Amino acid sequence: MNRLSWDSDFFGIEIAEYHSDDIVELSCLNNFEFDLIVTKTKSDESIAIEGYSPSFNETKIVYSKSINNIDLKTMDSSVLDFDIHPVNAKELIDLAFESGKYSRFNLDSNLSKDKFENLYKEWVINSLNKTFATKMFYTKHNDVITGFVTLQKKETACHIGLIGVKPEFQGQKIGSKLIDVVKRYCLENGIQNLFVATQKANKSACKFYEKNNFEIESMLNISHFWKVN
Repeated sequence: MNRLSWDSDFFGIEIAEYHSDDIVELSCLNNFEFDLIVTKTKSDESIAIEGYSPSFNETKIVYSKSINNIDLKTMDSSVLDFDIHPVNAKELIDLAFESGKYSRFNLDSNLSKDKFENLYKEWVINSLNKTFATKMFYTKHNDVITGFVTLQKKETACHIGLIGVKPEFQGQKIGSKLIDVVKRYCLENGIQNLFVATQKANKSACKFYEKNNFEIESMLNISHFWKVN
């Protein structure tokens, strides 16, 4: 079990991560120095930890897409490169909240709404300053930012970090335009594989990625266990 230093400092509580498929070992775990234990397992068996109460569970899905031999589409003029056309982080905050609405940090009632929002604000700021992301693209309509996507390049792979579209503009293929520009960026930069994570409960996101020919790479069950006072 590992202490999550960044998470503990950010949320102001002691948080640990337990990453294993040993359900027996998990059920016997007894460590009261942590306020929250986050378990990550491939098994969907129920877990119990003495002295802790389960509060939230999700199935994380990682989708992947091979970038080889993909036909490039003409880049839509509504899609802009942040490096060429910078915008203020404040213009992206609400979109970040939209992208995280199915996040465990939003849906676990033991975590405050303020903490969720501050977390995603930090994610945006650190994406724009290149700490969390290599690249960011966004779409605009009549001076309104309608969608955005952040990317982190790692050798020959690229990971989508945040992707979101304003609710009132959803259903207008903005997400597909963003994915198209991401594929172009990958091809132009020698990237062979594209990855993106979402939640199984986010059925619209799963449908969107599958429609854009992404395939399931892996699935992981994530649960939150809070110490019983």
